[in-house]
Amino acid sequence: MSGDLIEDLLRAADRQAPPAPAGPADLVGRVRRRQHRRRLAATAAMPIALLATAAAAFLGAALRPAATSPGRDPAAEMAAALQGQIRIHRLTVEQMNQLAQAREQQVAAAAVVIPDPLEAVRERMETAAYAVIRLAASLERSPGGAEDAAKAYRQVIEYFPDTSWAKVAQARLSTPQPTTGETL
Repeated sequence: MSGDLIEDLLRAADRQAPPAPAGPADLVGRVRRRQHRRRLAATAAMPIALLATAAAAFLGAALRPAATSPGRDPAAEMAAALQGQIRIHRLTVEQMNQLAQAREQQVAAAAVVIPDPLEAVRERMETAAYAVIRLAASLERSPGGAEDAAKAYRQVIEYFPDTSWAKVAQARLSTPQPTTGETL
C-alpha cells in the first residue's frame, strides 16, 4: 500500500516538475539562438534610431512658429532650418555607422570556431594507438615477447581500426618479426 502511495507521489512530482535543462548536446543550438537574438536586436536598433531622429526633426519643425516676424528674412530662416536638419542627418549617419561597426564586431566575435569534440576524440585515439604500438615494439625486442607483441598489434587493429596506427599494426603482423637490434 505504501509503495503505491510513493509511486503516486513520484508521478505527481514528475507532472509538476519543469522540463530538465538542456545538456551540452544542445549547446550549439543555444549559442545559435543567442546569436540570432543579438542580430535581431542590432538590426532593429538602426530603424528605431532613424525613426527617433525623423520624429525629432518632425516635432522640431512642428514646434517652430509658422509666422515670421516682420524684420526676419524667410530665406535665412529656411537656411537655418535646413542646417539643423543636415546636422540631424549627420548625427543619424554617425549613429548608423557606429551600429554597423558594433554589428561587424559582434559577427567577428561570433565567428570564433568551436572546436569539434569528435576531432579531439580522434586525436586521443591516435595517441592511445601509438602508445600500444610502442609497447608492442618494445615487447618484440624483449626475449619471448613476440606473442605478447602480436596480441598488442591485434588489439590496436580491434580497438582503433580507423587510426593510421591500425595500418602499422597490420603491416607488423603480416611481416616477419624484427631482429633484436631493430627499433620502431
